[in-house]
Parts: sequence; structure tokens; C-alpha cells
Amino acid sequence: MRQSPKAEQALNVDPGLCPLCKENNACISLSCSGSDGAIEQCWCKSPDISFPKDLLDSVPDEAKARACICQECAKAYQVANTAADIDKETSR
Repeated sequence: MRQSPKAEQALNVDPGLCPLCKENNACISLSCSGSDGAIEQCWCKSPDISFPKDLLDSVPDEAKARACICQECAKAYQVANTAADIDKETSR
């Protein structure tokens, strides 16, 4: 039985690459296969990093819950949206 194109795309997702920029995502929890405490040691648990719904929604469906966004993409999103928020405030 042949898989759907969507299922085939999901199988081709590399969990070590950011689904947005295709660079190494440096995910500790994925590289440690979810070992005890690994998730808490990952860079994504920093209080300086957030993953708003809009950012998560930008991940292609086939990569959702299969590959992590990298730190650079997360920070770039935050910077871009912080600048947008400042622009909104100053234009009032």
C-alpha cells in the first residue's frame, strides 16, 4: 500500500533540522532521545525564548511535533515582533 504524499513528507522530516530555515536546531531533547532531564537542559527552556502561536503555526504541517525550531529562528521572530510592537506603540 502506497502512503499519501503528506505521510511521505512527514517521514522525510529530519528532527535535527529547523523546519523553518533547515539549519541544525541544536535540540538537546531530540539528540538525547528524551532521556531524563534532557528537555529541561535544552536551550529552548531559557526564559529569554518563547514560541508564540504564530511562530509555531509557521512550521509546515509535516514537521509539527517532529522537528524543533532553532534558536536563531525563535530569536529572529521575537526581534521582528518586538520591533513591530514598538512601531505600533509609537504610531498611536
